[in-house]
Amino acid sequence: MQLTDNVVAKSGIIEPISRLYINSTTSLITAQWTASNSSSECIEGYEVCWNRSSLIFTNTTCSNVSASTTSHSYSEQHENCIDYTATITTLGVNGLRSNPRFTSISISPLNVNDSTMIQSVNVVNVTGRNVVLSWEPVYDESPCASYYSVCHLEHNSRGQPNCLAVDKTRNNITLQLLKSYTRYNVNVSAVFPDQTQSDVVVTNFRTADVTPGVDQTADDGEIKWPRGLTHYSCVGVDYLRRGDRSSVPVR
Repeated sequence: MQLTDNVVAKSGIIEPISRLYINSTTSLITAQWTASNSSSECIEGYEVCWNRSSLIFTNTTCSNVSASTTSHSYSEQHENCIDYTATITTLGVNGLRSNPRFTSISISPLNVNDSTMIQSVNVVNVTGRNVVLSWEPVYDESPCASYYSVCHLEHNSRGQPNCLAVDKTRNNITLQLLKSYTRYNVNVSAVFPDQTQSDVVVTNFRTADVTPGVDQTADDGEIKWPRGLTHYSCVGVDYLRRGDRSSVPVR
């Protein structure tokens, strides 16, 4: 893993630490340093700050350790696709502080651009014209990625798929204006900053049949019947009746 060491050269009255670096294992990241050269009588301890940042968030947590401490581990198991920065400041008596030293490490899975970023894709709701898709990311909000790509195309079509970019803070989308009673193939993937894609998850669905004269866009599952038609149920079979004309089964 590549480390970058950024050092503030100019020191204050209290000398800063030296030789700061970060060790990383599969479950833990630890900052280690060489103690300040200032007199031990002048040092009360060290302030250790961990900053976590990705493409979508950043946060910092700080804590104080004793003057005899020369290492500190991040309190939680580290995550993939996150940059961690450790900043160490020497704390002196009477509130004196040294200039800080800091170093960073990027935690990434092996072959990040070939890794699986989406576990599964689900077809949540299908009508004659629309379908709702949802997916389960491997990493919450996929911090390695820039956005999700959702592409759909009619089954056996030789045309170009219709692809949509979805913000990576979301994990669902509604595909609209589809053909009724038609099978579609769908590809969902995460797109990285260099525009390469993660492993693609493929699924398919078929839109519902649209019965002529029936409005399937009604809210809350309600079916609206055309004006002039009445609806009733007989022996478990639904019928439409227009005046005295014969009943027509509704399929």
